[in-house]
Amino acid sequence: MVKHLVIFCPIVQWPVHFETDLEIAQQHLDMGWNVTFLHCCGALPSCAQNPHHRTTCCKRCVTKFKKGIRWLGNDRVTVREFQCLTEEQQKVVAALSASSFPTIDELKKFTVDGADIGLAVVGSIISFLREPKPDLRQHQTLFTAYLQAAVMAFLSIRNQLSAIKPDAFVLFNGRFVELRAALYASKVLGIPTYVHERAGVLKRYSLLYNSSPHSIATIKTTIDAVYAESSLSEEEKKIIAFEWYSERRSNKAQSWYSFTAKQREGLLPDFAQDRLNLVIFNSSEDENESFADWRNPFYTEQNEGIKRIVADLSGDQRFKVFLRVHPNLRNVNNSQTKTIQQLEELFPSLTVIPADSPVSTYGILDTCDIVLVFGSTIGIEAVYSGKPSFLMGRAFYDEMGCCVTPTSHEDLMKLLLLFAEDERNMLPPKDVAMLAVVKYGFFQKSWGKDYKYVRPCHVGKSVMIRNGKETLLRPSLVSWLIDNIVTFIKR
Repeated sequence: MVKHLVIFCPIVQWPVHFETDLEIAQQHLDMGWNVTFLHCCGALPSCAQNPHHRTTCCKRCVTKFKKGIRWLGNDRVTVREFQCLTEEQQKVVAALSASSFPTIDELKKFTVDGADIGLAVVGSIISFLREPKPDLRQHQTLFTAYLQAAVMAFLSIRNQLSAIKPDAFVLFNGRFVELRAALYASKVLGIPTYVHERAGVLKRYSLLYNSSPHSIATIKTTIDAVYAESSLSEEEKKIIAFEWYSERRSNKAQSWYSFTAKQREGLLPDFAQDRLNLVIFNSSEDENESFADWRNPFYTEQNEGIKRIVADLSGDQRFKVFLRVHPNLRNVNNSQTKTIQQLEELFPSLTVIPADSPVSTYGILDTCDIVLVFGSTIGIEAVYSGKPSFLMGRAFYDEMGCCVTPTSHEDLMKLLLLFAEDERNMLPPKDVAMLAVVKYGFFQKSWGKDYKYVRPCHVGKSVMIRNGKETLLRPSLVSWLIDNIVTFIKR
């Protein structure tokens, strides 16, 4: 019996992700499978690439999708509109237009047939607004659209998969509302599901079985497996791992744009000569707010942790404290950045290095005495740079033995004071820390599947390849022009 693959691809315009859908489809066609695409032709009231549901944006998406299907050019490919609701289900989705939730926490608890729809909605709207504490009333229309999109996607994909009964199901990312809802649906039905994303380098893509790339447990297991299953020698793995760290330090765009590319090499803050320079590196609160396993075990939010740390050290003349605001927060005006401004006013002893500052992140790493992070990758990069790294949050590397991992805020303060007294017993053994550094870097550089039919030119552009011929998939010129005009007018 011929096997059947179903791909749900509502995200078409973002570079490389739809191309990855086509890559996976073509590889299965090569193996004799049938392939069905579940596509959105404008039914979703909101999606990650078109939150406000501009019809002109929908048309751009549809025209590019059609070109991708033509590129496949195979009669074993079927396309279906993803929306598939019974009359009763249509009423359920329509009724959500009148829904309201008093708080974000209440919305997070909203479920449909056991699926955490509310969490999916919260995650998407926080990502779009870049606001970890969005006002439900202020953005009621957007919340409603996301909620309806999530329930529509969950019920429709469940109905489609129940009818088709595929051997495998594929989707991108698993975090955005329509995709997270689809992942819930496939899990309910027990269908083997694969979630793709960018890997650590441009030339590969990641593919996880029945999990998303945001799962800490899944990635930890994968890091160990990639290292253990490689036939390379320990020295060869080390060389490859160090190359990954070196590329980051040289501002190379690996799988995403470099956040340090606009910084000035060697430019440093006003480090003290007679005290320990403790640099706190934060990250954006909006990135993983809707994933329970990323919840900080010590603080309600990073700014609370920063406030307590600075307050406890403000009278200790052995420390000078800096906060390096993550460059991803450049030009972001939200509750997190506003609180950082308040912290700077509240604690004159705290030196804040703004997100858009040209001060060199890697210069800081090379020169400071202590690094403290809440989960940022810079925590393990600090270990690679030979610096003591204190981790006060969750990270893919949090149990790898490379960082100092206090058990509480009070434990952190005790360890920092011991460090100031030249006590170093809290630091991980160098061999253990270095093995973690190598494992993590090797994973980032080696994990994933090589593209066969896609050539990523750079972060923002990919082309399809067949028989030596390259094809750049674009929406139709007319749809592109109209959508850009509409976007410009609405600004």
